[in-house]
Amino acid sequence: MKRLFATTALAATLATGAFAATSGQLNMLQSYLPTVDVDLLSEAQIDELLIIANGGASDTEKATQMQAVVTARNALNVEPLTPVEINKIRSVDANVDTSIFTDAEISELRLAIASGDRQAIERAIMTPTAEAGMVKPADFTQQEEVAILRFAPDADFSMIDAVESRQIRAALTSGDEDAIETAISAALAS
Repeated sequence: MKRLFATTALAATLATGAFAATSGQLNMLQSYLPTVDVDLLSEAQIDELLIIANGGASDTEKATQMQAVVTARNALNVEPLTPVEINKIRSVDANVDTSIFTDAEISELRLAIASGDRQAIERAIMTPTAEAGMVKPADFTQQEEVAILRFAPDADFSMIDAVESRQIRAALTSGDEDAIETAISAALAS
């Protein structure tokens, strides 16, 4: 009976969204979602995740349900970027104007930020900034530069912009040498 009352009280509290999650609750969520930065989640997402975490499903089912909540896109109700998210974006590109992003692009950025993958964040930033005329030089990793130099020993990286670098990265990821050579040649010819 006590458990029923405790569960009912917890559900009522969570449903109202009237409290902020404690550090212990955030740590619990982090244990289910180790690759997600829970500090970047909205209060609504945290509330929903806490309901799942306190539910009766197995840990595997909880983790799967929680991942679905984190990756769900709701373009109709996109909150503005938080200062923490803007700092994460600017750690990748210090000059980006975050006011240019549409709701859909903000959703993509949030997914990339939550993944913790720097290249995913770069890709999410690239298209809107290129469309806004903010094309900047590519920022290749040392490993990418070595791979490019294998195909074009005299490559001038300052001639490759962010959009072209995305095409080169996609080709490098595919491992298709013809695609890599084509992408590099096209970038260096422009």
